[in-house]
Amino acid sequence: MTVLNSKQIVVKLIDGSLIKGSVTIRGKIRLSDLFNDTDNQYVVMFDIATEKEMGDVLFVNKNQIVWVSPLDRPLS
Repeated sequence: MTVLNSKQIVVKLIDGSLIKGSVTIRGKIRLSDLFNDTDNQYVVMFDIATEKEMGDVLFVNKNQIVWVSPLDRPLS
């Protein structure tokens, strides 16, 4: 049985946008493994918030990401 964990993160895109939300981590992989995985071009984020909007799900193209940082506290 695969264990699913969610991690809260903030992502900065090349256009300067910041996205706060959560990603699902399968098994015991690290957060960095999710973003370095070349099999998947997109990262699925949920419970997202940006400067302009909030939403349920967002598919983020990894080529557009400048950096990713885990959040140690709940999103506000």
